[in-house]
Amino acid sequence: MGRPRAELFIRFAAIWVGLAIVGWISLVVEGGPVTRFSDELASWPFLDMWARWDSQWYESIARDGYFFDPTRQSSVAFFPLYPLLMHGVMQLGFGPLASGILLTTALGATGFFLFWKWGNHFAPAHTTRRAGWVLALWPLSFYLYGAVYSDALFFVLVCGAFLSLEKGNHWLTMVLGMLATATRPVGPGVVLGLLVRSLELRLREKKPLRVVDFLPALAGLGLVAYMAYQYFKFGTPTAFVETQTHWNQTPGPRTWFKVNWLMGDRFFERLPRSLMHLGLISICLLMIKRAWTRLGIGYAVYIVVVAGMPLVSSIDFIGLGRYALACFPAVFCFGGWLEEHPKWQRAWFPVSVVLLIVCISKFSIGRYIS
Repeated sequence: MGRPRAELFIRFAAIWVGLAIVGWISLVVEGGPVTRFSDELASWPFLDMWARWDSQWYESIARDGYFFDPTRQSSVAFFPLYPLLMHGVMQLGFGPLASGILLTTALGATGFFLFWKWGNHFAPAHTTRRAGWVLALWPLSFYLYGAVYSDALFFVLVCGAFLSLEKGNHWLTMVLGMLATATRPVGPGVVLGLLVRSLELRLREKKPLRVVDFLPALAGLGLVAYMAYQYFKFGTPTAFVETQTHWNQTPGPRTWFKVNWLMGDRFFERLPRSLMHLGLISICLLMIKRAWTRLGIGYAVYIVVVAGMPLVSSIDFIGLGRYALACFPAVFCFGGWLEEHPKWQRAWFPVSVVLLIVCISKFSIGRYIS
Protein backbone atom coordinates (compact mmCIF):
# COMPACT_ATOMS: atom_id res chain seq x y z
CA MET A 1 0.00 0.00 0.00
CA GLY A 2 2.72 2.47 0.97
CA ARG A 3 4.81 1.95 -2.16
CA PRO A 4 2.00 2.59 -4.71
CA ARG A 5 0.91 5.64 -2.73
CA ALA A 6 4.45 7.05 -2.71
CA GLU A 7 4.77 6.32 -6.43
CA LEU A 8 1.58 8.29 -7.09
CA PHE A 9 2.81 11.42 -5.36
CA ILE A 10 6.32 11.16 -6.83
CA ARG A 11 4.81 10.87 -10.31
CA PHE A 12 2.54 13.83 -9.65
CA ALA A 13 5.45 15.98 -8.42
CA ALA A 14 7.69 14.96 -11.33
CA ILE A 15 5.06 15.79 -13.94
CA TRP A 16 4.22 19.08 -12.18
CA VAL A 17 7.88 20.10 -12.37
CA GLY A 18 8.12 18.96 -15.99
CA LEU A 19 5.06 21.00 -16.98
CA ALA A 20 6.42 24.05 -15.12
CA ILE A 21 9.73 23.76 -16.99
CA VAL A 22 7.95 23.51 -20.35
CA GLY A 23 5.82 26.53 -19.47
CA TRP A 24 8.80 28.56 -18.29
CA ILE A 25 10.81 27.75 -21.43
CA SER A 26 7.82 28.72 -23.56
CA LEU A 27 7.57 32.07 -21.81
CA VAL A 28 11.29 32.71 -22.26
CA VAL A 29 11.12 31.89 -25.98
CA GLU A 30 7.97 33.94 -26.49
CA GLY A 31 9.28 36.82 -24.38
CA GLY A 32 6.34 36.65 -21.98
CA PRO A 33 2.63 35.95 -22.27
CA VAL A 34 0.90 37.30 -25.38
CA THR A 35 -1.68 38.84 -23.04
CA ARG A 36 -1.07 39.94 -19.45
CA PHE A 37 -3.91 38.46 -17.40
CA SER A 38 -2.70 39.56 -13.96
CA ASP A 39 0.38 41.15 -12.40
CA GLU A 40 0.25 39.18 -9.15
CA LEU A 41 2.79 36.55 -10.22
CA ALA A 42 4.53 38.40 -13.06
CA SER A 43 7.97 37.99 -11.46
CA TRP A 44 7.44 34.24 -10.94
CA PRO A 45 6.93 32.85 -14.48
CA PHE A 46 6.85 29.18 -13.44
CA LEU A 47 3.87 30.09 -11.23
CA ASP A 48 2.34 32.80 -13.40
CA MET A 49 2.00 30.26 -16.23
CA TRP A 50 -0.80 28.51 -14.30
CA ALA A 51 -2.99 31.65 -14.24
CA ARG A 52 -4.55 32.18 -17.64
CA TRP A 53 -7.98 32.94 -19.13
CA ASP A 54 -10.75 31.88 -16.71
CA SER A 55 -8.28 32.24 -13.85
CA GLN A 56 -8.98 35.97 -13.88
CA TRP A 57 -12.67 35.28 -13.25
CA TYR A 58 -11.89 33.09 -10.25
CA GLU A 59 -9.44 35.74 -9.02
CA SER A 60 -12.17 38.37 -9.26
CA ILE A 61 -14.76 36.26 -7.43
CA ALA A 62 -12.34 35.25 -4.66
CA ARG A 63 -11.37 38.89 -4.13
CA ASP A 64 -14.57 40.86 -4.78
CA GLY A 65 -17.47 38.39 -4.93
CA TYR A 66 -20.04 37.94 -7.70
CA PHE A 67 -21.68 40.38 -10.08
CA PHE A 68 -24.34 39.97 -12.76
CA ASP A 69 -24.87 42.41 -15.60
CA PRO A 70 -27.38 41.23 -18.25
CA THR A 71 -25.54 43.29 -20.89
CA ARG A 72 -22.08 41.69 -20.61
CA GLN A 73 -20.06 38.69 -19.45
CA SER A 74 -20.55 38.23 -15.72
CA SER A 75 -18.80 36.24 -13.02
CA VAL A 76 -21.98 34.30 -12.10
CA ALA A 77 -21.09 31.94 -14.97
CA PHE A 78 -18.51 30.36 -12.62
CA PHE A 79 -19.76 28.16 -9.80
CA PRO A 80 -18.93 29.19 -6.24
CA LEU A 81 -17.11 26.46 -4.31
CA TYR A 82 -13.68 26.82 -5.92
CA PRO A 83 -13.41 30.63 -5.55
CA LEU A 84 -14.81 30.28 -2.02
CA LEU A 85 -11.95 27.92 -1.15
CA MET A 86 -9.51 30.30 -2.85
CA HIS A 87 -10.83 33.06 -0.58
CA GLY A 88 -10.23 30.79 2.40
CA VAL A 89 -6.59 30.15 1.40
CA MET A 90 -6.15 33.91 0.92
CA GLN A 91 -6.75 34.34 4.64
CA LEU A 92 -3.36 32.68 5.17
CA GLY A 93 -1.71 35.65 3.49
CA PHE A 94 -1.51 34.48 -0.13
CA GLY A 95 -2.77 36.41 -3.13
CA PRO A 96 -5.80 35.05 -4.99
CA LEU A 97 -3.86 33.44 -7.85
CA ALA A 98 -1.20 31.96 -5.58
CA SER A 99 -4.07 30.59 -3.48
CA GLY A 100 -5.62 29.03 -6.57
CA ILE A 101 -2.35 27.38 -7.62
CA LEU A 102 -1.80 25.95 -4.14
CA LEU A 103 -5.39 24.76 -4.02
CA THR A 104 -5.34 23.11 -7.44
CA THR A 105 -1.99 21.42 -6.78
CA ALA A 106 -3.18 19.96 -3.46
CA LEU A 107 -6.51 18.91 -4.94
CA GLY A 108 -4.87 17.42 -8.02
CA ALA A 109 -2.59 15.19 -5.95
CA THR A 110 -5.58 14.16 -3.82
CA GLY A 111 -7.61 13.45 -6.94
CA PHE A 112 -5.00 11.08 -8.38
CA PHE A 113 -4.93 9.24 -5.05
CA LEU A 114 -8.74 8.90 -4.92
CA PHE A 115 -8.82 7.77 -8.55
CA TRP A 116 -6.35 5.03 -7.64
CA LYS A 117 -8.35 4.00 -4.54
CA TRP A 118 -11.60 3.95 -6.52
CA GLY A 119 -10.05 1.99 -9.41
CA ASN A 120 -8.84 -0.75 -7.05
CA HIS A 121 -12.50 -1.66 -6.45
CA PHE A 122 -12.92 -2.71 -10.07
CA ALA A 123 -9.61 -3.94 -11.47
CA PRO A 124 -6.25 -5.41 -10.49
CA ALA A 125 -3.42 -3.11 -9.51
CA HIS A 126 -1.69 -3.18 -12.91
CA THR A 127 -4.86 -2.04 -14.71
CA THR A 128 -5.47 0.75 -12.22
CA ARG A 129 -1.85 1.81 -12.58
CA ARG A 130 -2.19 1.93 -16.38
CA ALA A 131 -5.35 4.01 -16.10
CA GLY A 132 -3.52 6.34 -13.72
CA TRP A 133 -0.90 6.97 -16.37
CA VAL A 134 -3.61 7.70 -18.94
CA LEU A 135 -5.05 10.30 -16.58
CA ALA A 136 -1.65 11.72 -15.61
CA LEU A 137 -0.62 12.26 -19.24
CA TRP A 138 -4.01 13.22 -20.69
CA PRO A 139 -3.42 16.10 -23.14
CA LEU A 140 -5.35 18.53 -20.91
CA SER A 141 -4.33 17.03 -17.55
CA PHE A 142 -2.40 20.18 -16.58
CA TYR A 143 -5.74 21.52 -15.33
CA LEU A 144 -5.35 18.98 -12.51
CA TYR A 145 -1.78 20.01 -11.70
CA GLY A 146 -1.82 23.75 -11.07
CA ALA A 147 -4.10 25.76 -13.36
CA VAL A 148 -6.39 28.15 -11.50
CA TYR A 149 -9.53 26.38 -12.64
CA SER A 150 -12.14 24.33 -10.77
CA ASP A 151 -11.47 21.02 -12.58
CA ALA A 152 -9.26 19.52 -9.86
CA LEU A 153 -11.82 20.31 -7.15
CA PHE A 154 -14.65 18.74 -9.14
CA PHE A 155 -12.49 15.68 -9.88
CA VAL A 156 -11.75 15.16 -6.18
CA LEU A 157 -15.39 15.53 -5.19
CA VAL A 158 -16.86 13.15 -7.77
CA CYS A 159 -14.14 10.52 -7.23
CA GLY A 160 -14.68 10.82 -3.50
CA ALA A 161 -18.46 10.62 -3.85
CA PHE A 162 -18.41 7.45 -5.95
CA LEU A 163 -15.71 5.88 -3.77
CA SER A 164 -17.82 6.58 -0.67
CA LEU A 165 -20.83 5.03 -2.38
CA GLU A 166 -18.87 1.89 -3.24
CA LYS A 167 -17.98 1.63 0.45
CA GLY A 168 -21.62 2.03 1.49
CA ASN A 169 -21.33 5.51 3.03
CA HIS A 170 -24.43 7.18 1.56
CA TRP A 171 -24.27 10.24 3.81
CA LEU A 172 -20.72 11.13 2.78
CA THR A 173 -21.70 10.44 -0.83
CA MET A 174 -24.54 12.93 -0.52
CA VAL A 175 -22.33 15.64 1.01
CA LEU A 176 -19.55 15.25 -1.55
CA GLY A 177 -22.13 15.17 -4.34
CA MET A 178 -23.68 18.42 -3.07
CA LEU A 179 -20.27 20.07 -3.07
CA ALA A 180 -19.62 18.79 -6.61
CA THR A 181 -22.85 20.32 -7.94
CA ALA A 182 -21.79 23.62 -6.37
CA THR A 183 -18.52 23.42 -8.33
CA ARG A 184 -19.46 22.74 -11.95
CA PRO A 185 -22.67 23.09 -13.99
CA VAL A 186 -22.93 19.36 -14.77
CA GLY A 187 -24.89 18.70 -11.58
CA PRO A 188 -27.55 16.56 -13.30
CA GLY A 189 -24.86 14.05 -14.26
CA VAL A 190 -23.60 13.83 -10.69
CA VAL A 191 -27.09 13.36 -9.27
CA LEU A 192 -28.22 10.79 -11.84
CA GLY A 193 -24.96 8.86 -11.78
CA LEU A 194 -24.84 8.58 -7.99
CA LEU A 195 -28.55 7.78 -7.65
CA VAL A 196 -28.56 5.09 -10.33
CA ARG A 197 -25.40 3.55 -8.88
CA SER A 198 -26.86 3.58 -5.37
CA LEU A 199 -30.03 1.78 -6.49
CA GLU A 200 -28.00 -0.56 -8.68
CA LEU A 201 -25.80 -1.68 -5.77
CA ARG A 202 -28.82 -2.35 -3.55
CA LEU A 203 -30.74 -4.25 -6.21
CA ARG A 204 -27.68 -6.41 -6.92
CA GLU A 205 -27.93 -7.58 -3.32
CA LYS A 206 -31.57 -8.52 -4.01
CA LYS A 207 -32.71 -6.58 -0.97
CA PRO A 208 -35.57 -4.08 -0.59
CA LEU A 209 -34.72 -0.45 -1.28
CA ARG A 210 -34.26 1.81 1.75
CA VAL A 211 -34.66 5.54 2.19
CA VAL A 212 -30.87 5.86 2.52
CA ASP A 213 -30.46 4.45 -0.98
CA PHE A 214 -32.11 7.60 -2.36
CA LEU A 215 -29.85 10.02 -0.46
CA PRO A 216 -27.62 10.65 -3.52
CA ALA A 217 -30.60 12.42 -5.12
CA LEU A 218 -29.99 15.23 -2.62
CA ALA A 219 -26.59 15.89 -4.23
CA GLY A 220 -28.44 18.38 -6.41
CA LEU A 221 -28.88 20.69 -3.42
CA GLY A 222 -25.49 22.23 -4.21
CA LEU A 223 -26.84 23.52 -7.51
CA VAL A 224 -30.13 24.50 -5.87
CA ALA A 225 -28.26 26.54 -3.25
CA TYR A 226 -26.34 28.43 -5.94
CA MET A 227 -29.55 29.13 -7.84
CA ALA A 228 -31.19 30.38 -4.65
CA TYR A 229 -28.24 32.71 -4.05
CA GLN A 230 -28.61 34.15 -7.54
CA TYR A 231 -32.34 34.64 -7.07
CA PHE A 232 -31.99 36.56 -3.82
CA LYS A 233 -29.01 38.64 -4.99
CA PHE A 234 -29.77 39.23 -8.66
CA GLY A 235 -33.47 38.48 -8.98
CA THR A 236 -33.05 35.45 -11.24
CA PRO A 237 -32.07 31.88 -10.30
CA THR A 238 -30.58 31.21 -13.74
CA ALA A 239 -28.16 34.11 -14.10
CA PHE A 240 -25.35 31.61 -14.71
CA VAL A 241 -27.23 30.39 -17.80
CA GLU A 242 -28.38 33.81 -19.02
CA THR A 243 -24.86 35.24 -19.06
CA GLN A 244 -23.72 32.49 -21.46
CA THR A 245 -25.21 34.62 -24.26
CA HIS A 246 -22.22 36.93 -23.95
CA TRP A 247 -19.87 33.99 -24.54
CA ASN A 248 -21.84 33.32 -27.75
CA GLN A 249 -23.30 30.19 -26.17
CA THR A 250 -27.00 31.01 -26.12
CA PRO A 251 -28.90 27.73 -25.63
CA GLY A 252 -30.72 26.73 -28.79
CA PRO A 253 -30.40 24.89 -32.12
CA ARG A 254 -27.65 27.18 -33.47
CA THR A 255 -25.45 26.20 -30.52
CA TRP A 256 -26.53 22.56 -30.34
CA PHE A 257 -25.77 21.97 -34.03
CA LYS A 258 -22.65 24.23 -34.10
CA VAL A 259 -24.13 26.46 -36.81
CA ASN A 260 -22.27 29.60 -35.71
CA TRP A 261 -18.97 27.71 -35.71
CA LEU A 262 -19.52 26.04 -39.08
CA MET A 263 -20.51 29.33 -40.70
CA GLY A 264 -18.08 31.56 -38.80
CA ASP A 265 -15.08 33.41 -40.20
CA ARG A 266 -12.66 31.57 -37.86
CA PHE A 267 -13.79 28.04 -38.72
CA PHE A 268 -10.52 26.87 -40.27
CA GLU A 269 -8.46 28.65 -37.61
CA ARG A 270 -10.26 26.77 -34.83
CA LEU A 271 -10.63 23.47 -36.66
CA PRO A 272 -7.43 21.74 -35.37
CA ARG A 273 -8.25 22.57 -31.74
CA SER A 274 -11.88 21.62 -32.21
CA LEU A 275 -10.94 18.25 -33.68
CA MET A 276 -8.53 17.52 -30.82
CA HIS A 277 -11.20 18.25 -28.22
CA LEU A 278 -13.85 16.35 -30.15
CA GLY A 279 -11.51 13.38 -30.41
CA LEU A 280 -10.84 13.35 -26.66
CA ILE A 281 -14.50 13.54 -25.67
CA SER A 282 -15.26 10.88 -28.29
CA ILE A 283 -12.93 8.51 -26.43
CA CYS A 284 -15.13 8.96 -23.36
CA LEU A 285 -18.31 8.37 -25.34
CA LEU A 286 -16.84 5.22 -26.88
CA MET A 287 -16.19 3.91 -23.37
CA ILE A 288 -19.86 4.08 -22.32
CA LYS A 289 -20.62 0.47 -23.23
CA ARG A 290 -17.46 -0.75 -21.49
CA ALA A 291 -18.33 1.28 -18.40
CA TRP A 292 -21.84 -0.23 -18.39
CA THR A 293 -20.50 -3.80 -18.47
CA ARG A 294 -17.32 -3.41 -16.38
CA LEU A 295 -18.33 -0.79 -13.81
CA GLY A 296 -22.11 -0.59 -13.77
CA ILE A 297 -25.09 1.26 -15.18
CA GLY A 298 -24.63 4.24 -12.86
CA TYR A 299 -21.19 5.00 -14.28
CA ALA A 300 -22.46 4.76 -17.85
CA VAL A 301 -25.27 7.20 -17.02
CA TYR A 302 -22.76 9.54 -15.40
CA ILE A 303 -20.53 9.56 -18.52
CA VAL A 304 -23.49 10.11 -20.86
CA VAL A 305 -24.68 13.21 -19.00
CA VAL A 306 -21.32 14.70 -17.95
CA ALA A 307 -19.89 14.31 -21.46
CA GLY A 308 -23.16 14.98 -23.25
CA MET A 309 -24.06 18.29 -21.60
CA PRO A 310 -20.92 20.19 -22.72
CA LEU A 311 -20.93 18.37 -26.07
CA VAL A 312 -24.37 19.81 -26.80
CA SER A 313 -23.82 23.25 -25.25
CA SER A 314 -20.35 23.93 -26.72
CA ILE A 315 -20.27 26.25 -29.72
CA ASP A 316 -17.19 24.69 -31.34
CA PHE A 317 -16.18 21.62 -29.25
CA ILE A 318 -13.23 23.52 -27.73
CA GLY A 319 -13.07 22.71 -24.03
CA LEU A 320 -14.42 19.18 -24.29
CA GLY A 321 -10.99 17.59 -23.86
CA ARG A 322 -10.75 19.30 -20.47
CA TYR A 323 -14.29 18.38 -19.51
CA ALA A 324 -13.41 14.77 -20.34
CA LEU A 325 -11.29 14.73 -17.17
CA ALA A 326 -14.55 14.78 -15.19
CA CYS A 327 -15.52 11.53 -16.96
CA PHE A 328 -13.09 9.62 -14.78
CA PRO A 329 -14.85 6.24 -15.26
CA ALA A 330 -14.36 6.61 -19.02
CA VAL A 331 -10.67 7.47 -18.59
CA PHE A 332 -10.34 4.41 -16.36
CA CYS A 333 -12.05 2.19 -18.93
CA PHE A 334 -9.84 3.59 -21.67
CA GLY A 335 -6.78 2.61 -19.65
CA GLY A 336 -8.11 -0.94 -19.43
CA TRP A 337 -8.86 -0.98 -23.15
CA LEU A 338 -5.32 0.15 -23.98
CA GLU A 339 -3.95 -2.64 -21.80
CA GLU A 340 -5.87 -5.12 -23.95
CA HIS A 341 -4.66 -3.51 -27.20
CA PRO A 342 -0.85 -3.07 -26.94
CA LYS A 343 -0.47 -1.57 -30.42
CA TRP A 344 -2.89 1.24 -29.61
CA GLN A 345 -1.19 1.71 -26.25
CA ARG A 346 2.19 2.17 -27.89
CA ALA A 347 0.67 4.80 -30.16
CA TRP A 348 -1.47 6.57 -27.55
CA PHE A 349 1.11 7.51 -24.94
CA PRO A 350 3.60 9.28 -27.27
CA VAL A 351 0.76 11.18 -28.94
CA SER A 352 -0.75 12.10 -25.58
CA VAL A 353 2.58 13.34 -24.21
CA VAL A 354 3.26 15.46 -27.30
CA LEU A 355 -0.23 16.99 -27.11
CA LEU A 356 0.23 17.65 -23.40
CA ILE A 357 3.52 19.46 -24.03
CA VAL A 358 2.02 21.50 -26.86
CA CYS A 359 -1.08 22.40 -24.83
CA ILE A 360 0.76 23.47 -21.66
CA SER A 361 3.21 25.46 -23.81
CA LYS A 362 0.42 27.36 -25.53
CA PHE A 363 -1.56 27.78 -22.32
CA SER A 364 1.45 29.23 -20.49
CA ILE A 365 2.03 31.94 -23.10
CA GLY A 366 -1.66 32.84 -23.08
CA ARG A 367 -2.97 31.11 -26.18
CA TYR A 368 -6.56 29.93 -25.84
CA ILE A 369 -6.58 26.16 -25.43
CA SER A 370 -9.73 25.29 -23.48
